[in-house]
Amino acid sequence: MIPPTTGFGMYIKLPYKVLWIMESERGQVYDLSGKTLILHRRKVIEVPGFVAGRYSDFTYGELYELDSREDINKIRLGLATLSVFLREKYNLPLWTFSYSLSSFGGRKTLVLWEEECAGYIEKLDWAKIYNEIDGFAPSDLSEIYLLQRDEEAHVEWVSLSGSWDIAKMFAKRVLEYILAKNKIRLQFGGKEFFVPKPGRHLKVLSMETLQIPLTETGEVLRTYICIYDGEEAKVSSFDKYYYKASGPVDTVNNALMNLVNSGFKILVYDLDRVRSELHNSGLTYQAALLSGLIQLNLVIDLKQKAEEKFGSPATLLTIRQFLGSDAYRAIGVTQPIRLEDLELKITNLQLKVKNSRKIYPDMVSETYDEFFKKFVEENARIIYLLWLLLGQKEEQT
Repeated sequence: MIPPTTGFGMYIKLPYKVLWIMESERGQVYDLSGKTLILHRRKVIEVPGFVAGRYSDFTYGELYELDSREDINKIRLGLATLSVFLREKYNLPLWTFSYSLSSFGGRKTLVLWEEECAGYIEKLDWAKIYNEIDGFAPSDLSEIYLLQRDEEAHVEWVSLSGSWDIAKMFAKRVLEYILAKNKIRLQFGGKEFFVPKPGRHLKVLSMETLQIPLTETGEVLRTYICIYDGEEAKVSSFDKYYYKASGPVDTVNNALMNLVNSGFKILVYDLDRVRSELHNSGLTYQAALLSGLIQLNLVIDLKQKAEEKFGSPATLLTIRQFLGSDAYRAIGVTQPIRLEDLELKITNLQLKVKNSRKIYPDMVSETYDEFFKKFVEENARIIYLLWLLLGQKEEQT
């Protein structure tokens, strides 16, 4: 078989050999992790003889280079599990996609193609499928589908105690390779870049803080923290009233640690500033947590890399000026907030607080609150996009 490897192209099938597959009439019963499996003994016999013919047609196909450390058998299980999922969730035939796994030298590759040209490789929302895999509850037919789709994958599944959770994990690994190749074109600083589409499959999150002092001394202030995982942004606000801090601390801690425990790394811009703002806001534990994650190499400060590329100093304001409208659209920002508008909002708020007799953090109105949340979320998304741009600079055109 010679499938296309760069999208739409010619698919050629050539006969190679004739095989007979012999299967025992009676199966053998196995008890595996509380499940009963019936496996039949099989034997493949190669029949000597002459083969001829040729089949060709047009279809879609893609080639993906795998990490050299990948286990081919586990990737095969992931591909077969993905086929089962698409059959049960979207009613697609088991053989909608065919695949070929190769290992030569220190390189491993996957070729994925459509048996019948339908454009599914380009049309399917792979990011949505990636998020749906975790919630997939295999039916009683799932094992039969898996066996029919790929016997070698079924053997691997049995060797893993028939665990669908592990099988789904490898299906997500396959999807990460598919998603990583789906790139978007952006304008940055007048030049064109191709970067991966943001998503959880990239296993990074960006974290940004915004501190709004309500008094000149900073004894009363409100701090916003945004966590953006490539698809969803969560913004939380914390109030400091002299020596007392309040806010949804557990919510932020849980969100952060759940993502880190899932293999995510944390992106920040100007680590010293972020830790200082957390500490000044009375969020000492969060500042210490960030320091601990630095020791585990789980925190990436993009400021130094940006200054090496764009010159010193490189602030987020500088980065904003380089971004084109298509770059903002790629991260879900339609109308970016100008820094001068932020400064004006803060000045007006401080004047309002100064003219009042009492000072409380809840003097921040809903309008101001939404404005500040929008700004810190924009910055978190821009930090994420900056990481994509810095990592893909070699693809500049």
